[in-house]
Amino acid sequence: MLYAGGRYYDPATGRYLTPSRAFDPYNPRTLNPYAPWQNPGLWLLAPLAVVAAFKRGKKRRKHGYWLLLLMVVGVGTSVMLVGCKPPLPPLEDTPILDVPWVDEMDPEIWEQYRNSCGAMALYMFLEAEGKDVNLPTLIQQLRDERPGGYDGYCCTWGQGPSWVGVPTPTPDPLGWCNEACVSAETLADVARKHYGMAIESGDNWTRERVHQKLLASHPVLALIRVNLSTSDFGHFVVIRGLVDQGRTVVFNDSYPDHEGWDWTVEERQAVGEGRWEDWSDFDDSWASAVDEDLDPLAPQGHVRWAMAAQ
Repeated sequence: MLYAGGRYYDPATGRYLTPSRAFDPYNPRTLNPYAPWQNPGLWLLAPLAVVAAFKRGKKRRKHGYWLLLLMVVGVGTSVMLVGCKPPLPPLEDTPILDVPWVDEMDPEIWEQYRNSCGAMALYMFLEAEGKDVNLPTLIQQLRDERPGGYDGYCCTWGQGPSWVGVPTPTPDPLGWCNEACVSAETLADVARKHYGMAIESGDNWTRERVHQKLLASHPVLALIRVNLSTSDFGHFVVIRGLVDQGRTVVFNDSYPDHEGWDWTVEERQAVGEGRWEDWSDFDDSWASAVDEDLDPLAPQGHVRWAMAAQ
C-alpha cells in the first residue's frame, strides 16, 4: 500500500482506497470519489507522489514500481488530452417541440429539389411555427432571391448521384449560381418577406440563447455541417429541444447521413426525425466557419449561425 498525495493507493489493484475530498455536483469528473484526480492538470503531480512513496525503502519492487509510474503518466496524459473541456453549466430541460420531418433524400424529392437542405429546414421551421406553407412555392421563393438564392446544383451543373437521372439543366442566363446552394440569410429573409415573421438571425448564437427560444416554444434553424463534421459541406437543421441538462441536442435533419441513399424511408426517418446528439459535437460543427468562401452573402463563412422567431 502506498500513501500518495494524502490518499492511500493499492498498487496490487490499481485503486485508491481513500475517497477524494473534492466534489462538484456540476463536474462529472468528481462523481467518482475514488478516481485518481478530478483535475486533469493534477495528473502531472501523480508521478511525483508515487516516486515519493518509492523512496521510502521500498526498492525491492523496483521494476514493478517503474511500470506503475509509466502507467500513471500514460493515463494522466490521456485524461489531459481528451478531458480538458470545461463542463457545460446545467440547463433546465426544454420540451421537445413538435416539428414535422421532410426526407430530402427521397428519390422523388431529390429529383426535383436536390441539395435542398436549406429549403427543407425552412419548410419544417415554418410548419412548426404554424405557417401555411407549400413546398414548391417555398422553393420558388428561395430561387427568386439574388445573389443568395437557392441553386440546387450549387454552381456544379449536373453533379449528383447518377441514379437520379435528372438531365443537366441550363445554367442561369445571367451566369448566376450559388456555391453554398442557398445562403443562410436568404432563409431568414424569405421568412420575413413572404411569411410575415419577425426573425432574429445571424452568427454567434449560444446554447443559452437557443435554450431560451425553445422554452418559449420556438424552434431554432441552425447551420452546421453534414454528419456533424467540421470540414464537410454546410447543412441546415431545425433544433427541437435541449435535454440531459443541456448536454444533448434534439433536432430534425432532412439529410441524416451520406449512407442514407441505401436506406429505406423508415430508416432515414428513424435517424433524421428527432436526432439526439451530444451538444459538444454539435457545437464543434456549428462553430466551424461553415460555407467559408462559398456563401455570396458571407464569404467569411458562418460561426454558430441560427434563426428563430422573436
